[in-house]
Amino acid sequence: MTMDKIEIRVALSVFDKVMTNGERQGEAFFLDGVYAMPSFDGYTVTLSDDKVNLSIQFHNRFNVEYDTKKSLNEFMLKLDRIEQAY
Repeated sequence: MTMDKIEIRVALSVFDKVMTNGERQGEAFFLDGVYAMPSFDGYTVTLSDDKVNLSIQFHNRFNVEYDTKKSLNEFMLKLDRIEQAY
């Protein structure tokens, strides 16, 4: 993934890997700098770190919130590393 293109398939794969391999922290799971949290109804999943929040909704719609492009790029690198490592 690059900062100008979010691949939902990869993001959902990373979500699954964080949920499976991560450490539970309250309602979320944490792995290699990324938090994963499902919604109560299962229709929305969220991947986040301290600067970026990526929410993926039903039908692969998504919303990403970030403070700077650098923060988004660093977040995408974390997702790529998790996708490759697990």
